[in-house]
Amino acid sequence: MNKNLVLKVIFDSIYAVGCAMFLVLIGLYLFGSAEPINQQDAMIPLSIRSYAWTGICVGTLPMLGSALAVYFSNRLHLSNHKFLYLLLLLIPAIVCLVFLLMFLVPFMFAMFKTSTRAYF
Repeated sequence: MNKNLVLKVIFDSIYAVGCAMFLVLIGLYLFGSAEPINQQDAMIPLSIRSYAWTGICVGTLPMLGSALAVYFSNRLHLSNHKFLYLLLLLIPAIVCLVFLLMFLVPFMFAMFKTSTRAYF
């Protein structure tokens, strides 16, 4: 069996599993309960939506890496519709990046606000 074919199948499988996990997490975020889960050992009770949000944020870089691996291993960069294929493959990674930015931007503003207060 050709080495490139094996890598192509591996990268495609990883991307398919990542997309399936992404769809499940988006479904949990959209339709999951907002009620906190009461766990006796938990310091901060989180809801299903919070867990889904965290999973989406954590999956940003792996989705980006697997989408680029699929793009190059399937030789889509040599086709006539390079940008279209790249955009279609990057849709889950872009949505994950938006979720990550929606988490990081308020955190960074709060950190900047508290750090400048000490100097003035």
